[in-house]
Parts: sequence; C-alpha cells; structure tokens
Amino acid sequence: MLQRSLIKAKLWPLLVEKSSLDRTVALSLLAITVVGLSLPVIGPFYVFPAIVPALAPVLPRPKYVPEDATATYEAKASGMHWSWRRALPHGSAVWSATDDYARVSLLLGGNGLTYLTFEDAVVFDTGIAIEGRTSPFGGGDLCAFSVSGAEVALFEQLVSEALAKAETRGETAILQRIARRLSVADGNALTSYVNGQGCSDLKAEDYRRPRSTFDPLTSFR
Repeated sequence: MLQRSLIKAKLWPLLVEKSSLDRTVALSLLAITVVGLSLPVIGPFYVFPAIVPALAPVLPRPKYVPEDATATYEAKASGMHWSWRRALPHGSAVWSATDDYARVSLLLGGNGLTYLTFEDAVVFDTGIAIEGRTSPFGGGDLCAFSVSGAEVALFEQLVSEALAKAETRGETAILQRIARRLSVADGNALTSYVNGQGCSDLKAEDYRRPRSTFDPLTSFR
C-alpha cells in the first residue's frame, strides 16, 4: 500500500507531463522502484544464481571450503553451495559443501566411495545395479556386493593422496574420519544405503535404532 501511494504521489504526475525528459526520468525511477521492491522476492530465484558464480572469489565461505572452490546459489535447496575437485595420482576427489555439511566422493576407476558429514558413513558404489533389495530407500539390507580387502586398501591409498592435497583443516578432518572408518570396515558385511545407491559400512541395527554420529566439521562452524 505504501509503495502504491509512493508511485501515485511522486511518479505518476511525471508520467503524464508533456516533457519527454520528465517521462524518461519517471520511467527510470519507476523501474528502479519496482526492481527494488521485487528483489527480496525474485532475487533468490533469478538474481543470486546469476551473480554468485562470478563473485565466488570474494564471497565469505565456511572455514572448511578452500579458496579455489566455485560457488552457486540454489534457492530451492541449501542456498550457497560450494564445489571443488582434486586430481589425485590414482583417481580424484570431488567435494561439495554448504554452511551445514560437506560431501566428498573419492573416485577410483569405475568405483567410488562417498562420505557425507552428517551421516558419518562410508558408502561404496561399484557402479553396478543392485537387484532384489527389500527396502530400496530404507537401507539396512544385506548388500548385494562385497568389497575385498584389496579394494578397501586402494581406497585407503586414495584417502592418503587426498590428504596430501587438502588445503583446509576441515578437509583434513573429514578425510581422517574416512580413514578411520575404512580401517575397521568389513567389506563382506556391508548394508544397502538409505537412498538406494551403493552400500555402506553401517550395520543393520544402525537403521533400526537411533545412533550417535560424529560430525568432523563440528569444530569448524
């Protein structure tokens, strides 16, 4: 109501003036007013996604996000989203993060290992279809594949390589947590993961009762 009164009282008289200069000034002011009033509504959906990538080098970021990370803005998801990638001697580490969590996928040929900080579970993905699962999205079933000790050792090597490339203490803390879980993982007793992709080092009982989780980023927020 206040904005409508402002336009009517201040801008409308200029619009009906005969002077083209006055009309130009009025239209410019009207456009600025409309944009200013609508920015809080349309900004997160249209403006922010367009300008955030270009501003990434100067935007504030979580302590666990390195300086070379790229930024995007996802209005319908987590808001600010950071991503970066590290080439490793035997694979690669693909990172993503928000203000609340971080995720890293260690890729080794056609296989992968993923760790999400708020889940605190190592998830193996062999890239094969997993059939016959009784709870495809609930998780906790016996995994349809196994991961040999030699394969676990390869992922441990990849973690060591990623640690050598880590640029923040947060990255280091996450990778050290993965190394700890891998050191006790039983590749023959994996369980289906909650989102239906891959199998994790969690036990079946972890899905049937609340479990305490360790978040390696707690001290970096």
